[in-house]
Amino acid sequence: MHNAISQMLKKYQCHSQQDFINAIKEIFQETALWTVASKFF
Repeated sequence: MHNAISQMLKKYQCHSQQDFINAIKEIFQETALWTVASKFF
């Protein structure tokens, strides 16, 4: 796993596989929003 994603996962308390999946989805959403915001605003 990429080091940046591992760092971002530290703020989540994943107790199950579903928690981990949801955390990864949220991280990808944050990354996508940051990318769009930085390119268009």
